[in-house]
Amino acid sequence: MQAFRESCYRCNGWLPATDPCSPLVPGDVFVIKGGAVLPLLNIYDIRLLERLDVSDPRTLVGGGWALNRGLAPVLTETMMETDEQGESVRAVLRRLRFGAPGDFVFRAGEISARYVLNWPDIQRDLILKLTQLHYTFRDVCVVTAVAKAYNWMLAIAGGSGAVLTSRAVESDGGWFDDVLHESACRVLEDGMAYLAIERDVKRPAHFFQAQRLRLSDAVESRLLRQVLEQGQQYGDHMRSNWLQVDRTSLMRGSDLNLNTAMDTFTWRPVMPEDFADTGG
Repeated sequence: MQAFRESCYRCNGWLPATDPCSPLVPGDVFVIKGGAVLPLLNIYDIRLLERLDVSDPRTLVGGGWALNRGLAPVLTETMMETDEQGESVRAVLRRLRFGAPGDFVFRAGEISARYVLNWPDIQRDLILKLTQLHYTFRDVCVVTAVAKAYNWMLAIAGGSGAVLTSRAVESDGGWFDDVLHESACRVLEDGMAYLAIERDVKRPAHFFQAQRLRLSDAVESRLLRQVLEQGQQYGDHMRSNWLQVDRTSLMRGSDLNLNTAMDTFTWRPVMPEDFADTGG
């Protein structure tokens, strides 16, 4: 999933949901655990804010939604068969071969997105409510946009030489035309870690953009200096370990309150690296 996640973000600025069929909604609050998105609440549903302005669906266009890595050229084989009525039909087999574990292919038809429009107006208020007034989060993310892809497929190879084989009757299209548009097309898989083909409009693939709570640059720098200047009490072999620890572990309880929270924290975009760091 990580290779697919990185490709999506690089090509179109979106991140795939951990399970593409699992719905996400603008305003969802989540944490990242084990490389997965764990939604906890929605700021609109629980009325955490007075207003959450969300746009109507907007159609997305562009080439960033036809993605693949490590695909060999499609192999096509045509043969004559007899159908259930005894008629001769032309069957077309196409094989899609993947080179290495994690190689993938993604295709989608129509894609639409909804955006949180008033994020600049609510982000500071959210810091207070998520870290002080309602919760005591120190690491949390907020979904600011969600895209839904319809008529889609995603395949991720589980090993080298993984293969997808499609079989369609009287087909003059390509591999993806058969799989995504021919209801009678059958797909066989060998060695895939993940395979989903969804023609049902009720089961779109979900992608998202989000902001992650983090320490402000000023506070981060102050705590880093603290480790470097006072770290001798831990010993050199432990001081280097402190540089890898979440800086909030260095804050005293009295350092964070209603008056200091908005200067202590800020927001930054969620990126693929946030999932790689946790093993996803």
